Amino acid sequence: MGVAYQRALRDVKFQEEVYKNMYQLLEIARVDKIKDAVIISVLGKATLPEKKSFPRRGLSLIVITILAGLIFMGLLLVESDGKNYNKRKVMTLISA
Repeated sequence: MGVAYQRALRDVKFQEEVYKNMYQLLEIARVDKIKDAVIISVLGKATLPEKKSFPRRGLSLIVITILAGLIFMGLLLVESDGKNYNKRKVMTLISA
């Protein structure tokens, strides 16, 4: 019984020492982490650009207008099924 008790006591003391050492390493790691924290600094003040580079509004407006006109004309052709319509019938298609 005495040998088993001494062996268990030795194991407990060994585990206590391991725990103490690991706890000290954890504390050191926490302190190092705080010391190595990245400090953000402002390098320069942001300024507005002199000229807007993208998107070009004028060019976008022209392209969209042309595309819309082409789509509208295509829809008119599909609606008419190749039949010849006079101006009055085309205007009724446009207004409908």
